[in-house]
Amino acid sequence: MDKNRTIPFGTVFVLFTSLVFVAVDGALGTEPLKHVDLRENTSTVRPLQEKLKSAGKGISAESRLKLLATSIGLPDNNTLELIRTTTDNKGMTYARYRRSFHGVPVWGEQVVVATNQAGQPTQLYGRVIVGIAAQIESTQPQVEPQEVLAKARRYVQRDFGVAPGLKVDHISTRLVILPNRKAARLGYEVELFAADAGGGGPSNTTVLF
Repeated sequence: MDKNRTIPFGTVFVLFTSLVFVAVDGALGTEPLKHVDLRENTSTVRPLQEKLKSAGKGISAESRLKLLATSIGLPDNNTLELIRTTTDNKGMTYARYRRSFHGVPVWGEQVVVATNQAGQPTQLYGRVIVGIAAQIESTQPQVEPQEVLAKARRYVQRDFGVAPGLKVDHISTRLVILPNRKAARLGYEVELFAADAGGGGPSNTTVLF
């Protein structure tokens, strides 16, 4: 590996080291996760429309989120958080939500709801992972964030191979649920900003433990 190359902008590293398995409460269930494609599962939209219609126009934003969560199959220990909304030139509004399990974000899982001018959802996008509760015993980490940050810095500066004099600044460290095709694990997402001593070659880097 070229020790003088810089880190590409927006790079994501997944580190399956011993730290991962120390920081994780092992999967309890033997059943693999089920991945549901909301765009293909068109039967979800109609029940959501009916529930919102029954609730009336005075429904609160919180109650609307709960209806959305139950309609896509999320149990009570899951929540949806609005990230942003956009509106196209036809008046369609697209709301993007982040899912959390017991308050811990599920990394990479987002749901988008397309709503017409009448306020009715017409299409759902994204995926829902079913079965996380059977695999995560606790959302209390066994490794401190400071230890994870130190390892992420070492990896970016030494193991990946970076230009001499590269400065690595910490942006954020957060606890996340890391799902794959079969299992979900408790881990960390560390965001770093790297630049050389003169401020050149900046890049954002995400490291997953």
